[in-house]
Amino acid sequence: MFKYCPNCGAEIKDQTKQGFKCPSCHKSTFYNSKPTATVTPVYREKEILVGVREQDPHKGSFELLGGFLRNGEDPKDGAVREFQEETGVMIDKKDLRLFDVLVDKYPYEGNTYFTLNFFYLITFEKRIILESSEEVSRFLWMNLDRRVHMAFEYENVVVDKLAKTTGRE
Repeated sequence: MFKYCPNCGAEIKDQTKQGFKCPSCHKSTFYNSKPTATVTPVYREKEILVGVREQDPHKGSFELLGGFLRNGEDPKDGAVREFQEETGVMIDKKDLRLFDVLVDKYPYEGNTYFTLNFFYLITFEKRIILESSEEVSRFLWMNLDRRVHMAFEYENVVVDKLAKTTGRE
């Protein structure tokens, strides 16, 4: 949380989980979930493309492909940008289908942040083979019948839900 008011710099002593009101300038600061967008390519309704995290938190764990939205960025635009950053592949946002929106927690540098996660699907007609990137050490097509544990809890929830909707559970 905050030690000092971001508006006037006064020391903040009393805070709640929702935020605080500065005792000096009397302005309110609220804690909000950080928005993310994830794109998951689906192949033949039974396989999804996942990656292995190259960075903390959860370095070395399986993940869905996505990341944090920029300030004011549309979730679909952010999903396209994040997918290209992680895979090098450009996709069309018209092909994205919103599958779910979930809240989760993101541990980072000793703090835990709440995230608001937009989860999109895109159909791929063939499997693509990808090289590692700065953010993803390797990629693999995961069969929904043989799921692996994902880095973040919301990802496990979404993958399980996806398996149910495709009859893979």
